[in-house]
Amino acid sequence: MSQSALSQAIRTLRRTLGDDSRDPIYIRTVSRHGYRFVSQVVEQEDDDRARDEDARSSSTAGGIKGEITGSHSETLDDQGAIADRVEPLLQRLVARASSPAEQEERRDAAERLHALGTAEALQRLGVRPGHARARAVLRDTRWDVAGAGPVPLLHQPGAVSAAVSLILLRLRRMARLAAARAMWASIGGGVAGCCAGVLGGFVLVIAPGSQAPLPVAAVLGVVGGCCGAIGGAGVGAGLSAAEAIARSQRALWLVAGGATGGGTVGWATE
Repeated sequence: MSQSALSQAIRTLRRTLGDDSRDPIYIRTVSRHGYRFVSQVVEQEDDDRARDEDARSSSTAGGIKGEITGSHSETLDDQGAIADRVEPLLQRLVARASSPAEQEERRDAAERLHALGTAEALQRLGVRPGHARARAVLRDTRWDVAGAGPVPLLHQPGAVSAAVSLILLRLRRMARLAAARAMWASIGGGVAGCCAGVLGGFVLVIAPGSQAPLPVAAVLGVVGGCCGAIGGAGVGAGLSAAEAIARSQRALWLVAGGATGGGTVGWATE
């Protein structure tokens, strides 16, 4: 699993559990190591006890539900509770992120805001300092939250700044992904190329009528390994660029990115 996929999975777990990365109850970020489950509270109920409680609850659920749904004041209280949850997340979102951990916190805040309501978040965001940067993060994370609303950039305050922030955001993510994937793709391509070169060399040596010496297999292995490593790095970089930039029709973009990266390397090394 890639680092971005792992971070996304952790943010989804936190959002589902109602956890907060700054004051975690269940999942804590351990710097330079990963994540740790820190909850110590585990409650287990007997099956008979659970059924008895369910029966008692169902006998009074009708009256209680009618009172709750029919109360206008409680509806207003719910709206106020949502507003109280939105404001701290907005403050975290507009703050500048100077470290990868803070950038992950901003993305986590943006995803939580989408879960609470994209339109409400944008309305409360307004044009406060840092709103363009915050709008860019909201636009980038809307694809990661089911049911998130649209985050328009055109014809909005600070549209140019928001668009530039979005481009820089995706370029930074592309650079991180490309560095990791290009390395591993280069290693894999180098190993595959080396094996193919050695095998081809042996076939050439044992071919009927061949006068090729045995060391030619080693030479072809080295050549194949170098070519495979360079080509693998290009394909890995192309895949990373496509994954970071494209947020819809990703399969098509991944194919195009990998082909473009590999083709560019092949053209440059002719």
